[in-house]
Amino acid sequence: VFCDADYSIHAEEFEKVFSCVNYEYDLIMYNVERHSKGNIYIEKMILAEGEYGKEGVDYLKKRVLDVPLYCKWESNVLQGSIWRYIYKTKMLFEGHILFDKGIPYSEDLCFCLKVFNVASNIKVVDLPVYIVNEVENSASRRFREEFWEELKAVYGKVVEIVGTDNSILYCHYGRSAIKHYLSCQCFGNVKSKVKNVLDDDKFRQSIIDIAFGKKTFYEYFFDWCCVHQNIYGLYLCGIYEKMFWVIMNNAIKWKSRLSIDKK
Repeated sequence: VFCDADYSIHAEEFEKVFSCVNYEYDLIMYNVERHSKGNIYIEKMILAEGEYGKEGVDYLKKRVLDVPLYCKWESNVLQGSIWRYIYKTKMLFEGHILFDKGIPYSEDLCFCLKVFNVASNIKVVDLPVYIVNEVENSASRRFREEFWEELKAVYGKVVEIVGTDNSILYCHYGRSAIKHYLSCQCFGNVKSKVKNVLDDDKFRQSIIDIAFGKKTFYEYFFDWCCVHQNIYGLYLCGIYEKMFWVIMNNAIKWKSRLSIDKK
């Protein structure tokens, strides 16, 4: 079992799950409890509680490769996180499954994909064992100077593991890199970084190839700016996103204060 430094485990719930462990399962999947800005909620399990063969493992593999490309994108995304499972140690050793030291980001995703390639069955237990404390400026949220290069390195590893190209994932990584740069630094500091992403022919072509008719106006405009390499239009998108999240965060704070006053 793996546990990140800023997360924790419900010991009693874990003991209940661990009582299910035996050598016939390569993986055991449990539920997750998330703590975010004073709110606590339990995730909905992506697989119903029960036992699954290779088809269940393959379904998880498909879901971790899915991405929320647009707000109306119909998907059932599962993060590629190592802390969601109990692993059979023998399976890891015999499959030569190790963390890749050559990538500084998404090591969990690549590890999980390797596991899904060799695992033959899984047991799902609907108990909230793992506690995710969403902390700002953690390793996955702080500004990353070479984020686009890191994402391309991850993409290369993913293709190497699964054996197929994935234009949707590549598009997602490109859009994520642009939004990351625009949201974390002032425009003058990251203009060259954004341009570097826009100069990538494969990224721009991936947007053109993805036919999706349910984009919002903002998403149409963002993609148009990417395809036409309009860096100043993307700067406006960055301002819009910052304003949106400032308004949303303030609305959440005021809602919490009103709830406290009523009590």
